[in-house]
Amino acid sequence: MTVASDDILDEVKAVQLSLSKTLGAATKNPPGDVEIWPLYARSERLAAVLKFRLAVERPGVFLKLLRSETPEEFLPLALAALGDAVESLTNKDLLKGLESIRAARTYLRAFLAEKHRVRMRIRRKTAAAKRTSSSS
Repeated sequence: MTVASDDILDEVKAVQLSLSKTLGAATKNPPGDVEIWPLYARSERLAAVLKFRLAVERPGVFLKLLRSETPEEFLPLALAALGDAVESLTNKDLLKGLESIRAARTYLRAFLAEKHRVRMRIRRKTAAAKRTSSSS
């Protein structure tokens, strides 16, 4: 059975280009959730569609998300995984392409999770500082 993957390849290239542009602009403004959420959602959809077309299902795997004080370090890893996906899909190695898309999705998710953690830490510190200053 031949699985159509040209549309998936085109979409992966589009996500790769968007992430590359986002990283290129990062020298001026570091990327935030707003720029990365759509790319994460697209990579999630790509993985789901390709998995469906390949009729590949694996039991749920619990991944411990990577953590970092600088979540931006996950974005070049996601970009590299998207590059691997493009190469694999171009060579019609769809299973390897699927794994690379999943890897990119995981890096993007790790970025989003860490950005949330950093934001929550700042809120807690601010709230603690307010409590301390108001009780003085």
